[in-house]
Amino acid sequence: MKFTFLAVSVVLMMVSCSEIRSTPRNSKMSSNDESVKVSAQEYENTLVINEYCVKNRSENGEKKKADWFEIYNSSDRDITLNSGEWSVTDDLDKPEKFYLPEMTIESKGYIVIWCDGKDKITDKVHTNFKLNASGESIGIFYMGELVDAVTYEAALTENVSYGRIQDGSEEWTTFEIASIGYSN
Repeated sequence: MKFTFLAVSVVLMMVSCSEIRSTPRNSKMSSNDESVKVSAQEYENTLVINEYCVKNRSENGEKKKADWFEIYNSSDRDITLNSGEWSVTDDLDKPEKFYLPEMTIESKGYIVIWCDGKDKITDKVHTNFKLNASGESIGIFYMGELVDAVTYEAALTENVSYGRIQDGSEEWTTFEIASIGYSN
């Protein structure tokens, strides 16, 4: 009787454990996983690159001149970006170029990403890459799946930002005075 009970318990435990999937913190989930595709699609048109400046000659908070882009949350809810799940890049073929730290973007709020090659996180996020003034792409990825991207040609003018005419809209324009971290 004890043997039968023990054997049944082991089989039940094996069946239960076979349903548990674990992904180590520093590994990439397979992009074939349907839950990843659905989750990444959930954020499309919700988290967007809203404005960027490639030839920035104004100082950031550290008295440095650095390029930047802004991510806007167009939804009616706060969105928490979990560390190790969200990344940004200047090369769409390398989505995991820079992982974002855990942070929350408030509803209708913004975060600014400094592209100065410093690869550090303080009260500001500084990527390990710089933006190329001759043109490239900027992308936001969730679990390796593209959420939003902007491709730009050569930057025309110093200290001019490029942004959506209205926050989150499809139309873009230039801004003589950047609205970094604020509504366009």
